[in-house]
Amino acid sequence: MLTKALTMAKLRAQLPKIFCAIFCAVLCACSTRAEATPVITVQHLIPTARPTRTPRPTPEVRNSRILTFENVTYPASTATDPLQVRGAFFVRTTAGIECLGEVINNSTQAFAHVQIHMTLRDKNGVDVMNKTALVARNVIGPNQTSPFRVHFSDPPVSANSVEIAAIPGDPIDIARTSTVETRNITGTISGNRITIRGEIITTAPIYYTVKSGDSLLSIVADVGISIEQIMANNPDISAETLQVGTLLTIKSGTKNIQIVATIYDSQQRVIGYRIKASQQNLAAGAIQPFEISVVAASPNIATWSLTVEAVR
Repeated sequence: MLTKALTMAKLRAQLPKIFCAIFCAVLCACSTRAEATPVITVQHLIPTARPTRTPRPTPEVRNSRILTFENVTYPASTATDPLQVRGAFFVRTTAGIECLGEVINNSTQAFAHVQIHMTLRDKNGVDVMNKTALVARNVIGPNQTSPFRVHFSDPPVSANSVEIAAIPGDPIDIARTSTVETRNITGTISGNRITIRGEIITTAPIYYTVKSGDSLLSIVADVGISIEQIMANNPDISAETLQVGTLLTIKSGTKNIQIVATIYDSQQRVIGYRIKASQQNLAAGAIQPFEISVVAASPNIATWSLTVEAVR
């Protein structure tokens, strides 16, 4: 009995240490799970631009109904505001209001980090809610478009009009982006889903042979890309070692491909889009098949478009 009593006394003395060990183990386990949570990021199309978070693709909207506002306005495009919004489409779901639409770049300048600013107003024109979101594409070149999605999780019932404006981001040199082509593109529609298949082809490499009197400054002025890009494509050369006859790579392979598929109804409103990104490096002249599916917020799919962008 004495031995049993001593054992119980020792056990009681150890209880605080045991509870502390269990508590620490639980904390460690929770910390490990939190650190393992995936974070979706994407490298920007322009290597020297700051990284940005790619907007989430349009989710599969179910049990939704088309929403009509009494007044939807788009500020007019001007010389200082060259981006125009069009094709807005609204649906109400149990999660709130989804606004889909498209931005077109009417200027000769390419822009990165383009944003959409959307304002909800009541019948008296008073702002009741606003939100800003990035468009789907990382860079919108001259005469190019990008879809966008703005979500309001808890919109006020008093909202009956909308203003949507595009905000230009950083001006960039479109010559520094990578050129990729597509071929054998097909789209198969089944209900409110479309599946697009095809192949991506990276352009063949372009070379430049250094001539007498050439310098890095004269070469970049001639071929239309930056010194940084030439150095990235030719890591073994420098201004001091540039010799006549040296073969420089002006355009090389492609990496970080992003495919954006957009679908429209008969009124040319955006009713869905999907982003598909790949970190795979492709050599110049390589061919890569792809498949991307988009679910529409409306069953009336009339047309669709596809854009591909990448990093050299």
